Amino acid sequence: ASKIGKEAEESLGEEQIKVTKEINKLLQAGAPEVEIYSTIEMFKEKFADYGRDRRSAINFHIQNIERLLMPTQTTTVAMRALGSSTFKRSSIDASKAASMATIDKQITSSTKNTTSPDLIVSHLSDTKKLFEYLVEYLEITPEQATTLKDSRWVARDLDDSLAKSMNVLKELQNRLHQAGNGLETEFDKVRAILTPTQAAKFLVWVANNQACIHMLNELWDRIYTEPADTNEKENEITSSSLISKIKGSFS
Repeated sequence: ASKIGKEAEESLGEEQIKVTKEINKLLQAGAPEVEIYSTIEMFKEKFADYGRDRRSAINFHIQNIERLLMPTQTTTVAMRALGSSTFKRSSIDASKAASMATIDKQITSSTKNTTSPDLIVSHLSDTKKLFEYLVEYLEITPEQATTLKDSRWVARDLDDSLAKSMNVLKELQNRLHQAGNGLETEFDKVRAILTPTQAAKFLVWVANNQACIHMLNELWDRIYTEPADTNEKENEITSSSLISKIKGSFS
């Protein structure tokens, strides 16, 4: 499982400092390029935006969000009885299906000799049969049954909301993957230009100049959060205009 929480972040930060110090030791000792390259690769996989651990953490959190978005077993049965289409073959696993075998056996005798998930889903997908069974089992009055039938619109709204939420989550996942792949491609190009020693020096410099990095981050935020100009040509940020803005911030 991926580490989460403040303590995990602090632990990761401490580990990153430790690895950076190891890289600095290699530089000070004049280690071979191949050894420095190997250490940088390890640093990338553990701490980079596009590294293995970051991608793993993203997948971990996306899967947990998806799990939390899905209705519970109780909600699934209730909504299905009210005419929801949430209860689908793709949204139930074998353990859930097996745990619902008792309900299915009471609804239809055809499952007396099996607890096949497919059969359970098939029988419980008959919303009319399920609703009629629950009305009898719960001793629902005709008035209550009429009111409950009116709730089928709520169930359909919940279906739509769930579908939209899952689509948004899928889009988020795709964007995160695209961002990671884009970063990796660009940084691979930069590393192809630099020697392992030069890349290592950059990592150490960043680690040793946190105050400067913080100042640059704030400056960058100010530059890119200025109101957009209607004239895109004038609003275009060139290297010369960027340098002017930086100089202005120090004056």
